[in-house]
Amino acid sequence: MLENYISALGLVLQIRVIISIAGGTVLGIFMGAMPGLTATMAIAILIPLTYSMPTLMGFGMLLGAYCGAISGGAISATLLKIPGTPSSVATTFDAYPLAQKGEAQKALGFAIISSFIGGILSVLFLSFLSPPIARFALKFGAAEYFSLAIFGLAIIASVSHGSLIKGIVSGLLGVFISLIGTDPTTGFPRFTYGQPALLSGIPLLPALVGLFAISQALHEIEGFFTIKNKNVATVNKKESLFKILSEIINHWRLLIMSA
Repeated sequence: MLENYISALGLVLQIRVIISIAGGTVLGIFMGAMPGLTATMAIAILIPLTYSMPTLMGFGMLLGAYCGAISGGAISATLLKIPGTPSSVATTFDAYPLAQKGEAQKALGFAIISSFIGGILSVLFLSFLSPPIARFALKFGAAEYFSLAIFGLAIIASVSHGSLIKGIVSGLLGVFISLIGTDPTTGFPRFTYGQPALLSGIPLLPALVGLFAISQALHEIEGFFTIKNKNVATVNKKESLFKILSEIINHWRLLIMSA
């Protein structure tokens, strides 16, 4: 296996492949930073461009676009409190309040560097552990999927800070939204009210954009009509890259758990 890694690394380090990965990453960051344009959209746009490329360059560009979009989603999540991608929802919890204190540079640095480290560790874990993980996943049955769903609902209690009632109501609302569409077992339409557009259900991204973007937009509009806007920081504290890296190293336990 080590020989395969070494030979693959030699292929990836070709200058043409590196340039294609960098180009895909830049495009992915732009796509991820725009709410509504996800990593999937970035790959869909690049697929026609990769047909005429060599295999390594094409795959490198697509992978770069995907990883860049996932990281780029943290930009709008940090600055606007609107997740650019579904994976950036949790970034809004801590990064946006930090940006409102005038430390947007620190928040973005934490998000991007942590995303890079987490991506590297994830690739290493997946490449070595994918065979046993696949064998374990194939053993999943109805009972395991049901337990997983219950576990997901139980997570609501741990993330509902301040008001458990609001968390339960939000969870039930999410369950209701997931029920809209065609039943996967019987094919019967549920809560579609005769609208063909609802037969395929409500995709995750429009739901997230509606829940986060519209509420934040209304919140910002309210700020224009108030005498003082408490949500806008007046000071932008600049942090050096080395200071951000040192703080990340000091929180290495949290970084490993997050990865």
